[in-house]
Amino acid sequence: MDDDALKLGRLWKNTSHDGKPYLSGVCCTDTLDQAVTLLRAGGRFLILANGHKREGKRDPDCELYVVPARGSGGG
Repeated sequence: MDDDALKLGRLWKNTSHDGKPYLSGVCCTDTLDQAVTLLRAGGRFLILANGHKREGKRDPDCELYVVPARGSGGG
């Protein structure tokens, strides 16, 4: 993954009352200001499955990152 990627949060898979899937999560407040700056410069979101999820634990299903816009030197 890009060295310029900022971890913005963690996401969990859920199902609504009418059976529709959705993701909900929490932000990593320590990188929030940097992530907003990167998004304002054309950055984009990247959602990756959590490869370290342990059965029976409350580990997130996915991780949310902000990465630089394509062609801006970040990949």
